[in-house]
Amino acid sequence: FVLEVTDFDPRPAGSVPEQRRILEEALQKWTASDIADYDYSFTRGCFCPEEFVGPYTVSVRAGEIAAASFQGTDLFDIDMLEIGRYEEIAKTVDDVFAEIERALRAADSVTAEYDPVLGYPTDVYIDWIANAADEEIGYTIRNLRDPSRYPDACSTEGWEAELVSQPDLPEPVAATRRALFDAAMSCDFGGIAAVSDAADLPVQTSHGGSGPEYIWQREREGNPLLRTLVEHLNLPYSSSPNERGETYVWPSAMSNLTSPYGDGLPAVEYEALLELYSVEDLEEMFEFFGGFVGYRIVIAADGEWLFSIAGD
Repeated sequence: FVLEVTDFDPRPAGSVPEQRRILEEALQKWTASDIADYDYSFTRGCFCPEEFVGPYTVSVRAGEIAAASFQGTDLFDIDMLEIGRYEEIAKTVDDVFAEIERALRAADSVTAEYDPVLGYPTDVYIDWIANAADEEIGYTIRNLRDPSRYPDACSTEGWEAELVSQPDLPEPVAATRRALFDAAMSCDFGGIAAVSDAADLPVQTSHGGSGPEYIWQREREGNPLLRTLVEHLNLPYSSSPNERGETYVWPSAMSNLTSPYGDGLPAVEYEALLELYSVEDLEEMFEFFGGFVGYRIVIAADGEWLFSIAGD
C-alpha cells in the first residue's frame, strides 16, 4: 500500500521550547519592571468589525483594566460590543502573557515579539487550528507608558476657557480638536497621548521628532504647552491640500500671513493673532525666517493629529 501524507507542516523539534525560553525571559523582564499601572494602545487582529479590532486606548491600574475606549468612546458605551467587563475585549499585559502560554500548549502555531527593555508582548499571532478559517487571533501592544511620569499639575489648572465654535470643520477634524481641548483643559496627559496613539505615527512635537511625551516633559519644566495648545486651537484656521488630502492648520497665519503687519489675513484673524503674538514677535519671525514660525497645530482630514510644533 502507499501511505500518502498531505498538509505536512514540518516543525523543528526545538521550536516550542525555544519560544517558551524567550517567553520566560520576557516575563522575567516584565516582572522585574514592577509596573502595575500603565497606559497603552491595544489592537486585536481578527476577522471582525473595527469595533472589535481597535486600536483601543487602555488604562491599567493595580493590574486591572480601569478604562478602555475606542475612538474616544468608552467600550461600555459601544452597543455592538455588549460587554460586561473591559477584559472581554481588551487584555492586560499579563493576560497576553497567559494567552501566549496557553497557545504554546494548545495552538497549531504561535509567533510572538517582545519589548526588548520591559519584556511585554508587542506583537502576537496565534493560529489555533491548522487549515481552519477565521479562528486566528492577533494582539498588538503599543505606546506603553507609566502614568506616574505625568506631571501632577499643568498650565491649564485653574484657568477657564471655552472651545471656540468652528462649525465648518470636517467631523473627524472637529473630533480631534475637541479631544485635544478636553484633555488639555483637564490636565489629562493620558488623553493627549491617546489622541497621538490613534494615528499611524506619533505627533511631531519638536524638530527632532519626539511625540506626546514632549508635552508633559516641557510642562514639568514650566513650559505651558497645554495652555498654548488651547490658545492656538481657538485661533482661526486655514486648510490646504496635500498628498493626504486636506490638512487643517491653526493658526491661519502659518499659511496665509505674508508680513508682520497682517497682510494676507482678514483683519479679524490678524487681531486674534495679536492676542498671542506682538508685532515685534512677528517682525522678528519674518526677519529671520521669512514667515510665521510660531506655535502651530496640524490635523489631517481623517482626524490624525500630525503636528504641534513651533520654530523652523
